[in-house]
Amino acid sequence: MVLSDRLRKGPPYVSFRSWENLLDRLRLGMLPLPQRLDSSIWSRMSFSGSTESALKGALVFLGLTDENYRPTRVFNELFTAFGDDAARRSILHRLVDEAYRPLLSNVDLARATRGEVREAFVRAGSGKQTADKAVSFFVALASDTEGFDLHPRVNVRKRAGRAGKRTAQTKIERKNEDNKNGFQVVDSENKDLSRDEKKIHPLLQSLVDELPALGEEWPLHR
Repeated sequence: MVLSDRLRKGPPYVSFRSWENLLDRLRLGMLPLPQRLDSSIWSRMSFSGSTESALKGALVFLGLTDENYRPTRVFNELFTAFGDDAARRSILHRLVDEAYRPLLSNVDLARATRGEVREAFVRAGSGKQTADKAVSFFVALASDTEGFDLHPRVNVRKRAGRAGKRTAQTKIERKNEDNKNGFQVVDSENKDLSRDEKKIHPLLQSLVDELPALGEEWPLHR
């Protein structure tokens, strides 16, 4: 099966917060929607270049604009429905279902893990560096609609890799080695060391011992 141009570009990977900011800025300052979301419109919304690009990709992927960023009928319907939360969520459900169904046709979302959804996105064109972001956007978007039954594991990200564990282990090994060689290692995460652990160099200690006791005068000659 040949994927459409929309699917070949892969699912959108913009952050959900940026997505909500886009809708808010359009709704509060640019309604009715202009015939095209051109550079003069985007410059007023003050998104970074990468965020703007990701948002444009999301608009096209979800069918809210065409490839020239001309708003579609359903985009106008979405803004009209903002006063009715049930209607808004229903429209979003239809958008998400139509846009993502071809990617997830073989995935049972009610039972799927995050890894399974990620694999489906990679097959549909997500890059390895953006696939996790694409899954996060999909999960947040689907959770904001009516009718999607997502397995709890879809929200669970992978833990830190073994590389991070090896780095921590290496620090511990170096610390132990320094202790064996007679060096005092100060633990930056536990600075409240006991008095016995706070060693003073013998040379410094000898100078301290020469200081007069409290109330005594400095001798004229030594």
